[in-house]
Amino acid sequence: MTDQLQNYIQTASFTILGGVLSAAGGMILSEYNRKKAAKYEFKMTMGELAEEARQTRDRRAFYESTLPRFGRAIARVRPFLGRKSLTRMEKMWTMYQAINLRNLESQREADWIQDLYRTFNEPVPQRPSEIIETFISKFLDVAR
Repeated sequence: MTDQLQNYIQTASFTILGGVLSAAGGMILSEYNRKKAAKYEFKMTMGELAEEARQTRDRRAFYESTLPRFGRAIARVRPFLGRKSLTRMEKMWTMYQAINLRNLESQREADWIQDLYRTFNEPVPQRPSEIIETFISKFLDVAR
């Protein structure tokens, strides 16, 4: 009887261990897939916004109408960013939300773009592109 009990305990132990390992592997894979899907969705949304920004003629209307989409995309990827990337993303999002509509005028645009690059200690481009596209590019850099 002791051999039978010992075999039973050994079989049960391996079964339980196999279940625990399978569950742990499933949880890790699930988290990896959630992170990958969030980053993919974020990049897709930013790509769509970048294309729309290039095609728009009314920058103010574009900016105002797309703020909720930016917010949703950032909220989707936020839980999956590391501490440093999260800090950068939150800082950029705050700056983006603070764009005064007057700053979308071309004569003020260069100052905003230079401030954005200086904030992250990056060299300021000689010919800055437009504010919205620059922010989209920086958001994508952080989510990589």
